[in-house]
Amino acid sequence: MIKFPTCKINLGLHILFKRTDGFHELETAMLELPIHDVLEIIPAEKDSFTTSGLVIPGNGNLCLKALELIRTSYSVPKVAIHLH
Repeated sequence: MIKFPTCKINLGLHILFKRTDGFHELETAMLELPIHDVLEIIPAEKDSFTTSGLVIPGNGNLCLKALELIRTSYSVPKVAIHLH
């Protein structure tokens, strides 16, 4: 599966508080841009994440975190994810 998530920029960002799940509750104004990421997800023997293009800073990866969250409600097989 290949999807093209819309890119956006935050015009304003106010962090309200840290939630119990470790994320922050935000108040923001965003602007969609006429460019897209390319997100490819294919069946695999083990979960993996790779990226090309810009380097994603930090240790946490939102693609893998989203996969873990989806698996709390749905049966999802192992996948390889590539973000460009």
